[in-house]
Amino acid sequence: MRIIILGADWCQYCNRAKALADSQDMPYTYHNLDMTVLASEASQLKYDAFIERKQGTLPQIYLEHPGGKPEYLGGYTELARHFNKDAVTV
Repeated sequence: MRIIILGADWCQYCNRAKALADSQDMPYTYHNLDMTVLASEASQLKYDAFIERKQGTLPQIYLEHPGGKPEYLGGYTELARHFNKDAVTV
């Protein structure tokens, strides 16, 4: 399994999500929505998150299972719950 994180460098919850994935030795792909020209996977995931789910916050996190479509997980809090960690708010 791999994590896909849609975020921005200025977003502290995005940075926390990356740090949490690192601490759990979970591989992830990070798409910086401020800098990336969204193409293919990232733009489809952005469409799903922001249009279909009406989510306007960052990060948007997906679980990517081998051979399957990425599964929407949520934001930082849901990622922390996924790893059974306390989701500390700022």
